[in-house]
Amino acid sequence: MHPDKHTWDRFNRNIVSEAAFNAVKNISNKSVVEDFKSDPDKYIDKVYFKLKYHKYEAIPYIHRWILNYNKRRLLSYTDLEHGIMMHTLLLLGEDRFFKSLIGHAYNCIPTYGINAKVKSHSLNHTIKRDVYENDYWGWCQLDMRKCYQSTNGKIVRKRIYEMYGKCYYSETLIKASVCEYGIPVGTAISPRTHHMVVRKLDYYCVHVLRVHNYRRYADDVRFQGDREELNQWSWRIRFYLYYECGYLVKDNLKIRPNRVACDIGGYVYHKTEITEGHHNKGYTRVRKSTKDRAVEKPSEPAYYGIFKFADSLNLCKARMDFEQLQDRMIIERELDSPEIDIEKVEGHRLLILGFDARPTREEKNKDGDLVIKKGWCKVQVAWRDPENKLKDARNVNIVKGVFPGIADSLCKVKQYMDELRDEGWSEGKIKKHIFPIRNIYFDFDGGWIIRGTNKQLTEYKED
Repeated sequence: MHPDKHTWDRFNRNIVSEAAFNAVKNISNKSVVEDFKSDPDKYIDKVYFKLKYHKYEAIPYIHRWILNYNKRRLLSYTDLEHGIMMHTLLLLGEDRFFKSLIGHAYNCIPTYGINAKVKSHSLNHTIKRDVYENDYWGWCQLDMRKCYQSTNGKIVRKRIYEMYGKCYYSETLIKASVCEYGIPVGTAISPRTHHMVVRKLDYYCVHVLRVHNYRRYADDVRFQGDREELNQWSWRIRFYLYYECGYLVKDNLKIRPNRVACDIGGYVYHKTEITEGHHNKGYTRVRKSTKDRAVEKPSEPAYYGIFKFADSLNLCKARMDFEQLQDRMIIERELDSPEIDIEKVEGHRLLILGFDARPTREEKNKDGDLVIKKGWCKVQVAWRDPENKLKDARNVNIVKGVFPGIADSLCKVKQYMDELRDEGWSEGKIKKHIFPIRNIYFDFDGGWIIRGTNKQLTEYKED
């Protein structure tokens, strides 16, 4: 694709205004947010006129070393004004940037992610399909060494010129994209800068080497093939990364047969049978370190998402309580386990995996009249079947029934938590006041339930 030298022609105050509100969403400092809300035009006009009249020089970063899960990371911070400037540059260049992608990278791109809603854009779903349904000898996985800190500013400049040409927009983007420590980690613009450096690797692997099932998430790369192909491709990718992108590959490069589990994106993918009656294609577990982090920081959305989309059997082993889902009392998702009668699990100890609940509400029917629709709830449980002789094997089922009592009680707990937040309660105080919810019971017209047993679980029946 030819460079787009007309990117700056789209610059106007409306783009700066949109960028300002995008930047404020990521600010945790309440005083800065309140100052912006009191007079947003002050920030918008300042950034607009500075960009218009070429007043920006090098961005003043503050660099801090932090310890993140036993790893030292260097984070870079800047003020709101320069954050708005970065978001403006991102908006201006997004059309040309997204056209340059070839659909094999999954991080920090809209609609893509580890567990994206669109299955073809989900790294988890895509790798499951690669592992379960392909018959290649094995796989190769490699990781770039300190890809942000070791990024060469000259290569960043070259990639930006290739995409946008030599113009004022490119020069301003270069100033925002690199610092004395490579790519500034933690800024809004850093993921796109890394994509621009590595996108040539994506093209090289897919269209030149023609590797099978190439997937990249940030600095993690995975592909499949025969044994000789994997050895040849891995060496060619090493050299290409070094000479074209300036990155070294870590020593932990792996070339393994398919029978060996693959660990990427917080999951471990297996291609062997786990229990009788399974589909025999394979199974997926959450990485052990991810479980430990979820316990340490249960409110982090990333870990919630990983557990939410993991296999049901894996959720059993994770043993996540509602304390770790305190902001998501109503899980609005499809539960895909087979249904089972209450009598089948009567007397067995249950592990409640999740609820899919809807409150009682008023809706208009086809004639336009208001009708009351009773709340309903699906309950997904894991239980040990004595007839299954396999050790630690669990069945995962949805208990038949609509359970409006459970649905209304869950919705009332969520409503109560929202009221406490409106009154100024902190999340920690709410948690201590409400939880442990696994030890309380719900008693309404539709039935009631105690965590760990189903003896009081009753199905609502119409009179």
